[in-house]
Amino acid sequence: MWTTNNDENVSEGNNNDESVLEGLQPHPNLKSIEIEGFRGTKFPSWTMRMEVFLDGRGWLKLDKLIDVFFSNCKNCEEIPMFGLLPLLKYLTLDGLTNAQSIGPSFYGGQETRVMFPALERLIIRNMPNLTEWAEAEVIPVAETQTCREQVFPSLEVLIIKNCQKLNTAPSHFPCLKKLEIDTMDSDLPLTKILSSSDLTSLEDLSINNISTLTCLPHLKGFQKYLRKLSIEYCDKLRELSDDLQSFQSLESLRISSCESLQSISYQSGQKGPPSLLDLVIGNCSELSCLQSEMIESIRCLEYLTVFGCDHLISFPVDLGNLPCISRLHIYICPELRSLPKGIGRLSNLTQLSIGRFSESIDFNSFEAALDGIQQSKSLLQLNLYGLEHWDLFPYQLQHLTSLHKLALSDFGIEALPEWFRVLSSLERLCLYELKKLRHMPSKEAMQCLTKLEYLNVFQCPLLEEKYSEERGPDSEWSKISHIPHIVGVAP
Repeated sequence: MWTTNNDENVSEGNNNDESVLEGLQPHPNLKSIEIEGFRGTKFPSWTMRMEVFLDGRGWLKLDKLIDVFFSNCKNCEEIPMFGLLPLLKYLTLDGLTNAQSIGPSFYGGQETRVMFPALERLIIRNMPNLTEWAEAEVIPVAETQTCREQVFPSLEVLIIKNCQKLNTAPSHFPCLKKLEIDTMDSDLPLTKILSSSDLTSLEDLSINNISTLTCLPHLKGFQKYLRKLSIEYCDKLRELSDDLQSFQSLESLRISSCESLQSISYQSGQKGPPSLLDLVIGNCSELSCLQSEMIESIRCLEYLTVFGCDHLISFPVDLGNLPCISRLHIYICPELRSLPKGIGRLSNLTQLSIGRFSESIDFNSFEAALDGIQQSKSLLQLNLYGLEHWDLFPYQLQHLTSLHKLALSDFGIEALPEWFRVLSSLERLCLYELKKLRHMPSKEAMQCLTKLEYLNVFQCPLLEEKYSEERGPDSEWSKISHIPHIVGVAP
């Protein structure tokens, strides 16, 4: 492991890092190497060639290397030759900010028929000037040998992050299972990688902050195998695949902070991925509706989350048709006027967050949408978002004696009701932005909550004022002083 003293008083051109590292040739049996903070403009010769010179034995390859980690070598422009290392499994290039190209020499030239034969994980990140990642120069040695057999034959994980200027990438990753591309101006590298006919094993695809991405690239080569798809912060993304049903193995779909996305499915009657367990749609401000046919067709769906969709007007889904739902979170959709149906028929529900919808929704409609949950014995966590002109809680709440965690936000209630005493399983109580709240339940009622260990009061100004001013055995503080952990208020 090499690290350097990052003394800001030492100029970049006036340090001896190059000569020192040149003289630190490792033993040829070295298995792991980490170079961090190297300030030279070029790596030493033994590093570039991955060979060391021993008297009487000449040049010997570092062919026992398994793990290579280069970090914050900010002045180096050339990338060493790694492709010839027969045992290399893990390679990380991080913070080589001056490097502009990963060229043919990266692969080791044409000295071998197989390049990176054992590499399983490759991470390239924080290289803001990198514009090119070239294909390997492959000359087949037989009619039956292809790039598939010669380049990255074992690579399973590829992560490219914070390489904003990169505009090209290789296209031969025959065993790739996980691909993560994060923070890039051009969508061309993503398109190039995904367009390969070799890419048939991909299971996990994460796309984050690709500035020019307007639609998903061709995904048909691995639709049968993809298990996890995450798309976040792609501001220009307008549409997803036109055939979600063909993703037969997809278990998790997360779409977040894609501000131009208007629809999850733009074909009427289209069905969803049949194996989907987890669906998250968040902070997609232009999304106006959800197709009931698509969501209701996913009979095995267990987790459904929809939040922060500012223009979502309608939620026509009958959740009662999704019997496996155990976690349901639908909140902070300020234009939503049509409430979801069937919540009370979800017999496996353990977590529920709901509310902060259009102010045109009246309390009775909100309460009716929750009808049936009062009979639930499985519900453990409940987050309710109300409106400031609602001075009641839904009646169902007083019957949820199995609740472990309860969070209440935005209601206009002035005092928590005495029936809180029946919530005998409650362990955590959170009160958020209850602007009119002045009183907790009586001391006797609060002491009935024998399992309550945590109380959080946030932006409840009238209640907080009473706690700060009142003292004595009959004060508001005396009602809660027995709770072990209290956040937000103090006597």
